[in-house]
Amino acid sequence: MVHGGDLIKVARTARGMTQDELASLSGFGRRTLQRWESKRAEPGFSAVFMICDQICGVEVPQAMKLLEA
Repeated sequence: MVHGGDLIKVARTARGMTQDELASLSGFGRRTLQRWESKRAEPGFSAVFMICDQICGVEVPQAMKLLEA
């Protein structure tokens, strides 16, 4: 099963963004993003979708393919 934090991280890095930049654009705190990306917490689907698709411009299926690469 794919962890939402992995999808967020791959979408963020595909766009060359730092966690601080993503935090500023998304409204989520940097520590929240760190917990998600390190799998210490699981983001909700709506957060994953919003960050990947709307902020990073990487659709969730595309992010999943990037994880497999």
